[in-house]
Amino acid sequence: MIVDHVWFLFFPEQAIWRIIWRTAFPLFLFLVWYNHSYKWRASLWVWWIVLQIGLLIWRYYWLTDIWYVNILLAIWLTRVVMQVLQKYNSTIIEGIIFIICLWLWWYTYEYIDYGTLSIVFALLWYWARKYGNTTYMSILIALTVAYHLLFMVLTRWFTEHTLLLGAIWIVLYLAMYYMSKKNYSLVTTHKNYNKCILTLSTYALQIYILQAVLLAILYVLFV
Repeated sequence: MIVDHVWFLFFPEQAIWRIIWRTAFPLFLFLVWYNHSYKWRASLWVWWIVLQIGLLIWRYYWLTDIWYVNILLAIWLTRVVMQVLQKYNSTIIEGIIFIICLWLWWYTYEYIDYGTLSIVFALLWYWARKYGNTTYMSILIALTVAYHLLFMVLTRWFTEHTLLLGAIWIVLYLAMYYMSKKNYSLVTTHKNYNKCILTLSTYALQIYILQAVLLAILYVLFV
């Protein structure tokens, strides 16, 4: 994600690198939603507002082609929706929400980063964990990859590199399928390693905000 942001700001003409690092989004959703935990804290909402104010100031003064609403809002909305769906545990309601969000993403991605595609992915992985069928899992991973690839093409991201996009997303499919079969735990016998992973997980939101601020400062100073 950080590498993708660096190339977006400082090397926009080198699209090939962004194609590779854009895989961070579906991988992130795979790791988060497959955990089956959709709790959210008020701090997520607060940090979204803080980051959004910064993005609006950025757009006003530096006229950078940057999204209107950052990804934190999409994550917050997704967690709220998934909490409600888990509470009622109705396949029919889940299916209706899935169809609506799949239809709405084309109309929402310009206003919210990735639009309702975040909810679409969340539902796919929720079902994957819920039913735990290997064949079903493979289909869901293929759909996740296909949706994200379609998003990149239809929103005119890297359309001149379609073949490379396809190759990268095949690798992404294989990686997620492998992870879903093995389902490895990040806990090891090395206490320092475990402590590092726990710290990164605990402060992931703050790290996201910090890298955004640092990159903005570097952009202002050197570009």
